[in-house]
Amino acid sequence: WIPPNPTSPRASPPRRALPKKQGAQVLFSPSNMPAGPSAQRETLGDGLEPDRRQQAHREALRQAWLDEETTRRLRQLGQIAAEEAERIQRLRAEAESPTRWAERAEAAARDRLRPLLDRAQQISDSWERKGSSLRHRLSVQAANRTAGSAELLSEAILDDLLDDTARALWAQEQDRQG
Repeated sequence: WIPPNPTSPRASPPRRALPKKQGAQVLFSPSNMPAGPSAQRETLGDGLEPDRRQQAHREALRQAWLDEETTRRLRQLGQIAAEEAERIQRLRAEAESPTRWAERAEAAARDRLRPLLDRAQQISDSWERKGSSLRHRLSVQAANRTAGSAELLSEAILDDLLDDTARALWAQEQDRQG
């Protein structure tokens, strides 16, 4: 059970159908209210007693308040929706494509591996000049293995980076949808 909110208007009893009358009558004007206790007991011309008329007046006020609240909240929701749409558009504009991320990652991997490959090539060139000794052959093998390992490492780094990029993009899409 949730207690009623004391700041909200009270609910009224179910409405009764009003008898139709000739001509229009203002139900809530102060001139229509009875002056004394005897007038409160007598039934008015439109079929409502004074306390019923007050209840109808309170219900009309409550309905007007509810209409105002609904309008205000719909305006707030519209404003929030517009702000969110603008934020999403801004994020989409700022985000780069996955292929661009992959190109950047590949370039970074190449930049990291380039000094190692250059050094291996220098060692290989220097040994070739000295002749084909056992050391030279071992260094050629080491250089070839280093180059092969560098290639494998580069591919592994790129694969990991592409996987991470795909996960990040998927998560971003899920956040937009959610």
